[in-house]
Amino acid sequence: MLQETGICCVLFGYQEIADELALSTLPEDQKRLILRSTLTAFHLRLAEAAQQAGVINPQDFATFYDHGYMGLYGGLRENDIHVRKGLTEDHQKISDYMGSEELGANIFRATQTDAKLRRDQVSMAALAL
Repeated sequence: MLQETGICCVLFGYQEIADELALSTLPEDQKRLILRSTLTAFHLRLAEAAQQAGVINPQDFATFYDHGYMGLYGGLRENDIHVRKGLTEDHQKISDYMGSEELGANIFRATQTDAKLRRDQVSMAALAL
């Protein structure tokens, strides 16, 4: 069983490298579209994990996401990032104005937060925030 697991890990690693190489050959706009779609999927999964952890009301969700941004953007909240990017409309999403590298960092933030909530079976909003 351990040998099969090792083989799967090696194959998975090769697939990740192949995917990365394929993505790196694309123009920036196409990379952004793929990564933006990926981030959306991971945000949905993260929202589900946050809800299971007790983050229920809209204010708690806003605080939860702000804390994630603060960790990645040196203490800036979502509204601060919005201003920094020069976005003037409330309906503009900051992720629509990220390059591929920034999207990758946000995918990492979302996946790691999701994994932490699920792994530690967080069940109180105060702990999730």
